[in-house]
Amino acid sequence: MKSFFQENLEMHISRYDSDWWKPEYDDVIFDFIKDESLNIMFIWCEKDHLGFRTNEPPIFEEITIDSVFAYFTKIPLQDGETFDYSDLPSFVGSGKVMGNHLKGLLSQMNLNFIPNFIKDKSWPVNAKKDFLV
Repeated sequence: MKSFFQENLEMHISRYDSDWWKPEYDDVIFDFIKDESLNIMFIWCEKDHLGFRTNEPPIFEEITIDSVFAYFTKIPLQDGETFDYSDLPSFVGSGKVMGNHLKGLLSQMNLNFIPNFIKDKSWPVNAKKDFLV
């Protein structure tokens, strides 16, 4: 059975080949989900495998097939809330960036993440004002 991440890669990256998924990638995904300090993960296609980063987007020269990459973001849990693996779409958002990466990422953030940011009640009001001005 395909994972949430594999399904999203197929949706976002046309060159993704499901045969490239290796068992160790499940460990990378698990670490991303469990580590509260990681909020975003980028995945892209190399020649015959996937590249992963959790701190910043891939550098254009690293992408050997094309300039498209997928990103996955975790929505912070509220106090007392626990992560439910059976409901990943409620906790993890995804999208793709292509072409002009910064412009594409900004567009996706405005379409997908700002609405979630507005719903997230854990941010202080003053911090929200800085982002939403």
